[in-house]
Amino acid sequence: MDDIEKTEAYTRQRAVILGLMGIVLLAGGALAWRGGAAADTGIAFGVPVWSLHLLLTGLAALLIATGGGLRMPSRILALANDETTRAYRTRGIVAGFWAMLATVTGAYVLSFFGEPWPMRVLARVLADVGEATALLVFAWAELRAARD
Repeated sequence: MDDIEKTEAYTRQRAVILGLMGIVLLAGGALAWRGGAAADTGIAFGVPVWSLHLLLTGLAALLIATGGGLRMPSRILALANDETTRAYRTRGIVAGFWAMLATVTGAYVLSFFGEPWPMRVLARVLADVGEATALLVFAWAELRAARD
């Protein structure tokens, strides 16, 4: 398998993994919204849920910031992170920003009509929605480009 084939396989895998991470983050945000502050107080896999959430959001931020490929050879990573991919990643980050802004504005407006969210829940939902949007937009663009 030559470098081009490896790069194509890598970009498809990256898009699928980032898309799945985005779905997991959206599900986590929905659970935090429904469960309130209690959503982060449990234990999963023998560790506190809040620490798993921090690990996942930190990893997602690192992957979207670097374009993934933390363990890829530099020549493959250079091919995978071309101008088009950087444009897709930028589009994802911008979409994530707007999703966070819309979410915080919606939470602000809703606070006038009911009980305001606790700060921890709002912070988690904002992080999850923003990162999930960035990951999903980037992954969708990459998968669409790979299909064409």
